[in-house]
Amino acid sequence: MNGLNIIIADDHPVLRLGLKAMFETNTRINVIEEAKCGEELLEKVKRLAPDIVLLDYFFGEDNAAKLTQIIKQMRNKTKVLVFSFSSEPIIIQKTLKAGALGFICKSDNQNLLVDALYDVMDGKRSFSPTIQPIVERLNNSSEHKLQELTQREIEILEYVANEYSNKEIGSKLFISPRTVETHKRNIMQKLKLKNSVGLVNYYFRVMHSGAAG
Repeated sequence: MNGLNIIIADDHPVLRLGLKAMFETNTRINVIEEAKCGEELLEKVKRLAPDIVLLDYFFGEDNAAKLTQIIKQMRNKTKVLVFSFSSEPIIIQKTLKAGALGFICKSDNQNLLVDALYDVMDGKRSFSPTIQPIVERLNNSSEHKLQELTQREIEILEYVANEYSNKEIGSKLFISPRTVETHKRNIMQKLKLKNSVGLVNYYFRVMHSGAAG
């Protein structure tokens, strides 16, 4: 394998500095740039065409799911590896739906992160040992049917669970309240739920609490 050209995207300068210093000891990984916000990241992906973006999930005002989706539309060859302190199923599901190939915990050791970068570069999925069981539950449980939800439907499910009205959701996503209601009906049909209360219960039982399975 040739050297990997990566961009580190995290809004914490100390963490970026630490990762860059860590990778400097590895001759096969080349940190070509850093990014401290979503706008900067997208500009650098477009200009530098990195092999991989190592992307913090909670990235300033943006999140990894949103940015991954844009990156894949902008340059499909660039792969995304998300890293975070969180292991909530909703976050993992959103990033995978958006096109990320891996999800690594920031508490993992150096070797695991390096191996994950190599795996992702080869087109393989890579997860922390603590994340892998969650991914398996999300993918394999017939009860959850999460794979049937689109990225937009997952976003709407999250807003509904956090008590946003159709009008507020529409404003957030730049769609009409009627379109929001259509999405909600589709979600309920796919998940075999009867009403918005069922959506909220589903979110906190399965997607948020980590109690899936």
